[in-house]
Amino acid sequence: MYEHNPQITLEVVDKVDIFIPPKGADRNVDVELVLNNKRVKDAITNTPLYEGHIIKDEEIHLVSNPLGLPNASGEFSTIIGNLGDKLYSITEDLHAQGVNHIGDGGRDVYDNGNYVYINGTNQAYQDVYEVLDQKLMVANINFSRLPLANNVTEFKIGGGNGADDHGGVTGDTNVEVTINGHNLYANYKIVHNGAGNDPTINHLVLTTQPLESHSFPTNTDNDLDIYTMGDKQGALALTYWGTNAGDVYLGYDNLQDMLNAMFNNVSFI
Repeated sequence: MYEHNPQITLEVVDKVDIFIPPKGADRNVDVELVLNNKRVKDAITNTPLYEGHIIKDEEIHLVSNPLGLPNASGEFSTIIGNLGDKLYSITEDLHAQGVNHIGDGGRDVYDNGNYVYINGTNQAYQDVYEVLDQKLMVANINFSRLPLANNVTEFKIGGGNGADDHGGVTGDTNVEVTINGHNLYANYKIVHNGAGNDPTINHLVLTTQPLESHSFPTNTDNDLDIYTMGDKQGALALTYWGTNAGDVYLGYDNLQDMLNAMFNNVSFI
């Protein structure tokens, strides 16, 4: 085991010795890493490392400043328990092979929306998200199994919503928040008060550093939401739906209160 910097410990899964060179090393191997006793899935890839192999310092950088939340569905299930019936359950099967959008979702949530793009390429949910109880979709960007996982610079959601030009869009960029003692930046878009009491549509991206940009239209029928980040910047992207159309922050007074409730008892690394 080697101390890479004061904040991180890297451990090879098969416990063999490794050598971590300075930047500019010309040899690279794939390795599965464990960060503070929690596995960083596919941070590079899941390939055994043998003594004498070398990892580039810039590859180690991928996990040197993680967001903190593990890639474990058990942890994210806690969010569902925390929010209870405040979350709406999409009626279409989000786990099905090849699914890449939501047609309606029940209660006219969408009109063929929630398409997801990584660096401009549309992706099937199974390649990007952990989906929990049809209520929560989680993507751990640049620390997960995402396509181009080590080089995601744009995360985009698009398509049509079922709001029928009713209601409003609330959102913001690089809002400083504190979650379980960690200082993070919240970037979000919420479509609320849609026609016929449509469930709210919530996009939330949490980062350790400010995003380069975040843009979205104010038309409630448009699901477009674009997040641009620096190369190898980690982010946790969540999509979820609120039962009550008028609850901008799932019924909490503000964003910070909602985050406190959402991540209560969710352990950070």
